[in-house]
Amino acid sequence: MRRLLILLIVGAAVLIYLGLFFSRPQNSGTDITVYFYRYEQLYAAQRVLPDNVFPISAALQELFAGPNTEEKSNRVQTMLPAGLKWRDFSVEKDILVLNFNEPLLRISGGYNVIDGMLKQIVFTATEIKGIKAVRFQISGQPEQTLIIGGEGYTIDRPLDRNYFTGEH
Repeated sequence: MRRLLILLIVGAAVLIYLGLFFSRPQNSGTDITVYFYRYEQLYAAQRVLPDNVFPISAALQELFAGPNTEEKSNRVQTMLPAGLKWRDFSVEKDILVLNFNEPLLRISGGYNVIDGMLKQIVFTATEIKGIKAVRFQISGQPEQTLIIGGEGYTIDRPLDRNYFTGEH
């Protein structure tokens, strides 16, 4: 009888422990970094990764939502035009393939605006472990050269952080 009581107590303790362990949020407190601009410089904004959300999805959602109210009051802004949306994404090895609709090609505002927008996306995506570059895609079409806006900004390969350090 005493042995049975001890087994019940130990068993209950193990079940309580496992229940507490598995009920804890798995991503609780994990930050993701999203890039915006402040005073014409990239600005790293921290966001808490929501529970049970794929980090790339969370980072893209936060990036496309733009700066929060506090950041806006501190002159943080985005180069992503209002209404720009990503359709979906996939990961091929260490490259994020980010699929947009046709409006990506019609973005205007000058070379620096387009470059800034792309830089925000690439720097945000490459903060995610395992992502080294971003391939931009339109309507799911395979490898193609994209020409954005009237300025003729050309993307002919996946972009990584090094792309923005010199002339392209």
